[in-house]
Amino acid sequence: MDKDRSLLFGVLGISLRHFSAEQIQQFTAEWEIEPSQSLPERLLSAGIVTPQVFETLNSITDLVVKVHGGDAGAALRAFGGETTIIAPIDHPTLTDPFFSAEASSLPEVEGVQEFPGRYSDIGEHGRGGFGRVLLVHDSHLDRDIAMKELLPVELNEAPPGTPAPGTDPNTPTRKTLEVVSRFLREARVTSQLEHPSVVPVYELGRRSDGTLYYTMRFVRGNTLSAAFRQRKTLTQRLELLPHFVDLCNAIAYAHSRGIIHRDIKPGNVMVGDFGETAVLDWGLAKSLNHTETHTWELRETMRAMHVDDEEAVTKTLYGRALGTPAYVSPEQALGRLDEIRERSDVYSLGAVLYELLTGRVPYVGITAHDVLEKVVSGPPRPVHEVESQVPPELAAICQKAMAHDSEKRYASAKELADEIQRFLSGALVNAYRYSLSQRLVRYVAKRKAVFATAGAALLILVAVVAASYSRVVSERDKAVVAREMAEERLYETSILLANDEVKRRCFDLAVANLDLAPQKHRNWEWNYLKRKCHQDLLTWRVHTRPIVSADLSPDKKTLLTASYDGTVRIVDLATWQTLHLFTNFSGRLEEVEFSPDGRRILVGCSDGAIYVKDAGTRSELFALRNDGKDRIAHFTAAGNRIFTYGTNEPVRFWDSSTGEELRSFSNQAKDSSRAEVSSDGSRVFIFGKSHSITLFDSESGAELGSIEVPGCRKVAYSSKASRLITVGRDKMVSLWDANSFSLLGALPTDLERTNILALTPDESSVVVAGLPGDVYVFRLNPFELAARYTCHSEIITNISFNTAGTLMATSSTDRTVSVSDLVAGSVVATFEGHSGIVNGAFFLQDERKVLSFSEDESVKVWSLDGSPNAAVFVQNAHKLGLNDGVFSPDGKYVVYLGQDYAAGLWDAKTHETKLELREHKGNVTHAGWSPDSSRFVTASAKSLINHETDSGHALFQADDFAHELRVVRYSPNGDSILVGLADGTIQLRDPANGSAIITFAGGGAELSTALFTPDAAHIVAGYNSGKILIWNSKDGVNLEARAGDNNAVVDLAISPNGSRFVAVIFPSITEIYDTPSGHILRQNQHTVTALHNCAYSPDGKHIAVITTDNPVELLDSDGNPECTLSGHTQIVKMVTFSPDSKRVITASYDSTARIWDINTGKELLCLEGHRDQVSSARFSPDGETIATASWDGDMRFWSGASPNPIDINE
Repeated sequence: MDKDRSLLFGVLGISLRHFSAEQIQQFTAEWEIEPSQSLPERLLSAGIVTPQVFETLNSITDLVVKVHGGDAGAALRAFGGETTIIAPIDHPTLTDPFFSAEASSLPEVEGVQEFPGRYSDIGEHGRGGFGRVLLVHDSHLDRDIAMKELLPVELNEAPPGTPAPGTDPNTPTRKTLEVVSRFLREARVTSQLEHPSVVPVYELGRRSDGTLYYTMRFVRGNTLSAAFRQRKTLTQRLELLPHFVDLCNAIAYAHSRGIIHRDIKPGNVMVGDFGETAVLDWGLAKSLNHTETHTWELRETMRAMHVDDEEAVTKTLYGRALGTPAYVSPEQALGRLDEIRERSDVYSLGAVLYELLTGRVPYVGITAHDVLEKVVSGPPRPVHEVESQVPPELAAICQKAMAHDSEKRYASAKELADEIQRFLSGALVNAYRYSLSQRLVRYVAKRKAVFATAGAALLILVAVVAASYSRVVSERDKAVVAREMAEERLYETSILLANDEVKRRCFDLAVANLDLAPQKHRNWEWNYLKRKCHQDLLTWRVHTRPIVSADLSPDKKTLLTASYDGTVRIVDLATWQTLHLFTNFSGRLEEVEFSPDGRRILVGCSDGAIYVKDAGTRSELFALRNDGKDRIAHFTAAGNRIFTYGTNEPVRFWDSSTGEELRSFSNQAKDSSRAEVSSDGSRVFIFGKSHSITLFDSESGAELGSIEVPGCRKVAYSSKASRLITVGRDKMVSLWDANSFSLLGALPTDLERTNILALTPDESSVVVAGLPGDVYVFRLNPFELAARYTCHSEIITNISFNTAGTLMATSSTDRTVSVSDLVAGSVVATFEGHSGIVNGAFFLQDERKVLSFSEDESVKVWSLDGSPNAAVFVQNAHKLGLNDGVFSPDGKYVVYLGQDYAAGLWDAKTHETKLELREHKGNVTHAGWSPDSSRFVTASAKSLINHETDSGHALFQADDFAHELRVVRYSPNGDSILVGLADGTIQLRDPANGSAIITFAGGGAELSTALFTPDAAHIVAGYNSGKILIWNSKDGVNLEARAGDNNAVVDLAISPNGSRFVAVIFPSITEIYDTPSGHILRQNQHTVTALHNCAYSPDGKHIAVITTDNPVELLDSDGNPECTLSGHTQIVKMVTFSPDSKRVITASYDSTARIWDINTGKELLCLEGHRDQVSSARFSPDGETIATASWDGDMRFWSGASPNPIDINE
């Protein structure tokens, strides 16, 4: 630790009153004589500072040095230089309690050093003058949290001419300590307030660069201020009253702990996506139990505001935090800091309520000075004058909370919360003076029976009952709305959590979350996620602990399982009934195996015991026990023997009928380190410590020869090819002649660890697998690498082959099962559905089916031909990408449009290719269907082909266009095909032969788009000149709806009933028109860069408009804004609606498609998997399937049909 830094440590310690100047002078003198121990270390050793104070001062010293560019000397000079040690700091500003009472408590905040790699930054969420909030991922707890960091902004060295330290409170000395103080105070105060509406603090510490931070729960949502802006009407803002009650209760709790917030404003309140409320920013809080720590700062800020010194205001931390002081109490505005107590916070709460009720802040001014003058001069403009529809009770509550005289306000935030709660429940509000008639209504409502007997009061009774009934109905409706909102939030939360669990492959937890979703809200995304959890053919779940081992009988009719629940079962695969149950084993079950003839089973335990039992009678044939050491046991290929071996255990062979020991290989090599046996049991391998491997014949015991393999990891023996295969420490796979023991070849791998070496059934190839989930396939003759590919993201636990050896099934710790084509050298299927490590997988009798078992206690069966519950099907179409995929009206087919001049037709259910078209002469960009699905048309820029669906026959092909094709679509009645050309010409052609029926040439400008009205009677066309014409499709007469203004018509959409259409005008205007008259009904100017597409919902109630800034804006049918769909990171290419108009799907250049709730605007699901931009996303006509086309060449079919999982539980 250098001298300047040590002295700076001392200066800061004196400033914070942790030790005296005399003490530091003494230790400085000793340090000068003997510098081997630094000054701070001497203070710690002598007990002058505690370890906590030592760490805190070190942190502050590091921060000060950092903001001075790492120059400790410059930092020391900014604090008065070396002479400060001799002449201790002593001036009025440092007698501020910040340097005494509050500073003395700083050591109580014990920060920790950030664990390297624990927090990974996701992005910056927000930033203030002296700190920023990051969204980070906590790798220790696998969750996203918020981290607030202290930023060294404007703490640099003072410029020339600045007063010396100690004479100006705005010096770096003062400002640095104030920043640190406020930051630590905020973390400490927040952590002490354990309330549901106060964000919990998890940890306070220092990052690797010395930056102070604290972590807390990340609240997803908007500030209350943003919520106010989004809600334009009083009715919408009143929905936020429950959040205001939460705010009041949080402040009331803080008051009960002796804490005053002093900075209550809508910007410091978060409204979470799932109904939670969180009060933020406690950095300016005041403790009633401690001396004030911001006295000078608060007074200076208010003084600067009163004299209209904006520059001086921004120099103080409090001024930076306060901003426009529209929410501060009069006593706070006047700088009467000793009067700031609970009722001051109540005033600020009233100001927030004022904005909730009126939609505007209580005081408005150009400068902070203007606002303060209004705060001090009297109450704001009455609520009813600003918003006449505000309930009078709420106006009275607000008026009392904002009373100029603090004694006339509510005594506490709890009283204010109770008043709002009384209003919400329909009870009398204390702040409001009810008229006689109003009290009569409430009185009679509670005493109906008495007034019913008074005939003279019948008219009054009728009136009262009517009023009472109206109030009851109103309250009931409010309760219904509240319950509906709660159910919506519960549904959104269930989907969000289930999707997260699916991504983590925790499918059991995902199902549990889906089951919480309210039934009536379940839609496409619920079914899709449910299918993601049940993509198997069936699930067998009988064991109550992880299944660690399993085997199929030789005829593949029964399954043998072993579980940590202590049971072994033989299961009939036809009925899935347990045929035999085995229990009472001496140790934890580790492995099970059928004998080659299927008549016996072998059970291995963790204590080394081996049991052999009759598979038919369940009787125990014999047991092999040892001294508790773990060992491996298997039947030989012939089945007449069993071999066992383990660490420091000899290889032994036993008679599989009697259990008699036949042979032991314990002393065959004096320097042996371990022993193994070939998979068929014919060869024994003794591994020597000097890298040698000696081979023995297991029958005769004869030594056959040896080879040298340094650090041999795995060895395999092929009896058919008489070959040995080894994998050494050098990651080389070597092939040896098993007779001459000569090396035939060696090939490299990149595996970090090899845990599997297995021969294919015909022994023509060997598979090497390991970490990190890669597979190498080596052909033995000639010895060469046949394939290398990745099967899994983690370690492969087991492999098995089909009978022919052409397919391989692999299981992994990544909870998946993979099937590979060994001939093609690629993965053909990956199965997800297990919630735990998959320990193995086998091909069943029908080798198109695979069985797997897992530590999630289940056995699952999968099909290579697809599952009825499959969630996604990928159709690999074209290497150059797809432009679109369009469902036929009956939902049976999808026509795809390729960038490689090709188009085609797929069966929407079986996904089989029905037709391939390669007659186009360019990029295929247009497609349309006849309403009965019997015909479809495809087109490129220069050619058009009309086809019969069933036969695929081309009815006609047109290549005679002089200009580029811009629009091609069938008429709604199927009588014609609309063809729009770039020069503005529109043609209607006969679907049978392609001949022109009528031509419209009156556009006079380049055509942008054109479409039929639903009755096919008219065509609405938009032009680049800005003109919109409505053509009569029979006689060609047109009506001009919009004159040209050189602002191009970008897109058009017609309402389902044809009464209206919406136009997108460049760059950012939408216009709604009456179709019959052509009159404009509404024009919207959108505050975005540009718009480029629009669409109507099937029910005609919503309009979606795509912006080039990525979001999609939703409007109601009259053009009023509803919500914004924000989430894509690149431009949205297409937006469409579900048939029931409850969901919106968007396709984007960011390679995703996203599902949105049309009522809330919330993103419900992100469909990921494409490797390039998604060019289209459409619902099938029945709403069960989404088809997405992408430039990666794939069409993905995402199923939201209701799943029917088969779960078998005995």
